[in-house]
Amino acid sequence: MSSGCGTERSRPAVTAAARFAYNESLYREVHDRHDELDALFVDGLPNTLDLMCECRDASCTTTVKLEPATYANLRAHPGRFVIAAGHDHPGVEIASHDGYVVIEDYELAAELAKRR
Repeated sequence: MSSGCGTERSRPAVTAAARFAYNESLYREVHDRHDELDALFVDGLPNTLDLMCECRDASCTTTVKLEPATYANLRAHPGRFVIAAGHDHPGVEIASHDGYVVIEDYELAAELAKRR
């Protein structure tokens, strides 16, 4: 896992909820493209995926490692998100793993669905 949550606040003030919703939407889009990338690998995807933390810090560049099947299971539930362990999140923590937690936030999922 790489560390990358910044502490600089040089950007205009944005509500935490709006920033978190934007991050979630962006990272979901990136993560969803892993399926498209699968076709580019002769032997399929690697054993683990390096995924961006879906926390509310807009400058966060931390990655978490998940197996493709674990990520597919997570994405089967639209209200679940992967957050690096110790990072801030508004959801309910439903599972804790080595290096990351899975949160559930259906209010956020509904907001993201509206944006698509």
